[in-house]
Amino acid sequence: MSSLENPVSSIKSQASNIQHPVFAALYCREELTDDTVFCLTPWVMQWSEDIWLFDITPCKTFWHMQAGKTNKNIYELFSEVLEEYFGTDYLCVLACHPWQCLIFLDYLGGINARGVYLLSENENRQRYEVIPWEPWFNSLSVLSRHCVHLKMKGFDESLLRSKQGQLRRFVERMNLAGPFALKQAENAAIKRRFSGWMGQVWTWTFKGIFTEDIANCNSLSLIDQKISLDQFPWIPFNANHHPSVQRLLEYPVNQWDVIEPLLVDDFTKLCGLGEWSNREYVNVIQWDVMLYSLRSLTIDISFRNPYSLHRDAPEFTTVLYQAYYAYVDLMESLKARDDDLDLPEDIPLISWSVVIKDRLFLPDNIMELICVKENDIDIERILTLQNKLPHHLEAYTLKPDFCPELSFQDEIIGHVAEPGFSIEQWREAAFTRPLFFYKHPVPFTCSAGSHRIFLERTSQNWWQSDDLMAAIRDYYVVEEDGKLIWAFRDHSGSWYKHGVYS
Repeated sequence: MSSLENPVSSIKSQASNIQHPVFAALYCREELTDDTVFCLTPWVMQWSEDIWLFDITPCKTFWHMQAGKTNKNIYELFSEVLEEYFGTDYLCVLACHPWQCLIFLDYLGGINARGVYLLSENENRQRYEVIPWEPWFNSLSVLSRHCVHLKMKGFDESLLRSKQGQLRRFVERMNLAGPFALKQAENAAIKRRFSGWMGQVWTWTFKGIFTEDIANCNSLSLIDQKISLDQFPWIPFNANHHPSVQRLLEYPVNQWDVIEPLLVDDFTKLCGLGEWSNREYVNVIQWDVMLYSLRSLTIDISFRNPYSLHRDAPEFTTVLYQAYYAYVDLMESLKARDDDLDLPEDIPLISWSVVIKDRLFLPDNIMELICVKENDIDIERILTLQNKLPHHLEAYTLKPDFCPELSFQDEIIGHVAEPGFSIEQWREAAFTRPLFFYKHPVPFTCSAGSHRIFLERTSQNWWQSDDLMAAIRDYYVVEEDGKLIWAFRDHSGSWYKHGVYS
């Protein structure tokens, strides 16, 4: 890759209201250590000698909330992190799929670009659409090596090499400048002519670039679960060392009241180890337990946001909550599995070890940014609460739509995108609507003597219906069996339950 000179675009010029990619590709000539390779996320892959891939999914909410403290977007914050480690001698691309990151990175490197580039930004998307074939074929060659390493099912290296040559000859003969010159080709047609794997790569190339896919790329479902890589050969990069503490119990234990103080002691010892510091945030602590039956099991104590074990000392409240949930789940699964055996309710443990696995390393200037200040307390409480609960928190924001069930949407916690117009009428309507919606309205009989209060009349997307009256709904609060329900009557007089007030 060419040296990084003459910037083409700056992260500072990007608009804040843009799509939120969850993958990044980084080109850096420096040799990366554990301190630098895990600077954005614990989910990392080394693509080649000087190119690294990052899956931001496990830290996305965390970064958004930290960026919000200083009125920055997440990409400006990433820029600060990367500059802290690499100065200006780096190139980073963020997109909805790692393949897009790689081919755009190769293209930008060829024109001596540097800095952070967002594929969802209009100017960069236009550049992406004129990428020539060479970056695409360059990345395909490296992809082949990783697929061979993983022994991926159905992958034939010699076949892919042959079909790659066939595709090269085809595009040269047809004088096609780049992949987007062939964008009308259906995935099925590419698979038939150039093999299934070539068709898969073709899908990655255009994923989230057109129509509704852009909205899908930005959905909250991509935050709380790892994005489907569509068979992309992700090979996790592991840290060189993992701080750990072992415990050999003097006698078998199976009561949480006994286990908890022992874990507190182990977490205290972990924090005292010199091989890691309070600059490191944790996503997963591995709890390897030995049962009384000499059976070894691994329990993952996971956190939805990067968690500081050091800052949680000496009580370690957050990690103990997650350890307890994990322990209860383990005991229940073991009991259900061996239900025909006469086993105690909680199977005793005779030893264990706790190991720090997935970690996020934060440089000093970022640590200063995220240190708790008085006005940050709500953000810190939300992050802590998310890590303590067995289920994830959800956040919603208003969406201007005349259909009530479509008038809100998932939002990243801590991220507030200002609308470009007034949504006051939707805000006023939201105050009278319940928090619980039925997925689909449920028909019910509203007796003539029931107490009800009229709320509003809606006309949901009337322009999409042949019958204009069918779009009209009259919403009421109706008392039914001592409960307040949110219901509507349609133009024919039929009643439907649509929600319940707490």
